[in-house]
Amino acid sequence: MKREIKFRGKSTDTGKWIYGFLSFFYTAGRDENGLILTDKAKIYSPEDCRCDDVWAETVGQFTGLCDKNGKEIYEGDIVECNGDICKVMYSNHYAGFALDKKSWLYLPFFEEAFRNGDCLVIGNIHDNIELLKENNHE
Repeated sequence: MKREIKFRGKSTDTGKWIYGFLSFFYTAGRDENGLILTDKAKIYSPEDCRCDDVWAETVGQFTGLCDKNGKEIYEGDIVECNGDICKVMYSNHYAGFALDKKSWLYLPFFEEAFRNGDCLVIGNIHDNIELLKENNHE
């Protein structure tokens, strides 16, 4: 599957979502020189030619798929798919994106369900974690 590589993350200044290219990723803690690193990342937005600080834990990659309304699907989104509430996550095991429902993956249905228009983004794990808690994910 060929897809556009792009990311999103929440601005450390405004709390708004920034979309673009991941340009630098910091990690929390100290490096080998004793420098304190932050838990931020930088995303370059080609729309306004800016590089913004975002919270590292909010960074998610575009899956290359859209929901039934044409909304782009990112890692960390919460989707309703065939009546199930699932989290979109990256899976090293499957070398791609998968849906997580109560710690099990149903990857074979992921792309097919989105391509058939059976899924809808209803939130994300950073703004709407209660959606997963209500459905016994957390």
